[in-house]
Amino acid sequence: MSAQQRGIHQLLKAEKKAGDQINDAKRRKQIRLKQARQEALAEIELFREECEKKFEDFQRTHTDSSEDIEKNIQSDTEATLRAMEKTVADNKDKVLEHLLNLTCDFSDEHVHLHRNLILQKELSGSFS
Repeated sequence: MSAQQRGIHQLLKAEKKAGDQINDAKRRKQIRLKQARQEALAEIELFREECEKKFEDFQRTHTDSSEDIEKNIQSDTEATLRAMEKTVADNKDKVLEHLLNLTCDFSDEHVHLHRNLILQKELSGSFS
């Protein structure tokens, strides 16, 4: 084997070794990426579970208070309705009397005649 062939053979061997090292590095990188992805997914799942637990605790503590709030609103509404019914009962007779007075009282001060009718009355002395 000549020196030139040995040099070519060494270059091919070195190139093959470099290619193997590159492929090995790529394979290790893929393994590391896969592990990192799995670790990230596991961490995300733990975080999700923690958040769900916090939310369930929050919901549990505030659900009870929302029932209390609903009861308070219901009692306030009932109290307001009772007060309104009492006000209506207390003022019903007064309002009816006032409405009857307004509709049945025909004094001249409440009657507003049209100016043509007033002029006719002044000229002829009556409404003919």
